[in-house]
This record gives sequence, structure tokens and C-alpha cells, in this order.
Amino acid sequence: MNDFGWFLLLFAWPPFGLWSALVAIAIFRDHSATPLFPRWAAYLSLWNTTLLVPGGLIAFFKVGPFAWNGVIAFYVPLTVFFVWLVAITVVMLRATTRARLSEAMAA
Repeated sequence: MNDFGWFLLLFAWPPFGLWSALVAIAIFRDHSATPLFPRWAAYLSLWNTTLLVPGGLIAFFKVGPFAWNGVIAFYVPLTVFFVWLVAITVVMLRATTRARLSEAMAA
């Protein structure tokens, strides 16, 4: 049960990878004259999805850079995810502010 609990904690990359991939798809599908998000945010989301995948290697390695506490399987995905999360939050706040300003000017 201890190992099962750790796997649930450390194998969180599939839902977060799917989340960032869906964000990228949504940004790429926005073909309006003034898109809500910049295209670089979609590329950042795809980069995040790609760099989260090595987190799945923890099942096959006990020591080294691909282990659960290794650089490639833990620290790189963790760092990239939080950089992505901060960037998407900033982009979302700017988009919300821009939408409110355009609503206020239209009214």
C-alpha cells in the first residue's frame, strides 16, 4: 500500500500532461482576429506536455536520473510544470483584464 500511495503521488503526470495538451489545442483552434491567448502559450503547453512524459520512467528505475527522485524524472517535470502554470496564470489574467476592458468600452 505504501508503494501504491507513492505511485499515485508521483504518477500525476498523465492528467497534467493531458491538461496542458488540451490547453494547447484550444489555443491553436482560436482563429479569431484577436485571439484570447498568444500562440507562444500553446507552444509552451506542448513543451510542458513533452517534458512531463519522463516522469513515467520512475517505474523502471530505482536509482539515477530516471528514478523517482532523479533530475530527469522528477525535478525537470516539476520545474517545467510550475513554469507553465505561472505563465498560463499570467496569460489568463491578462486575457481577463483585456476582456473586461473591451466590455467596458463597448458598454
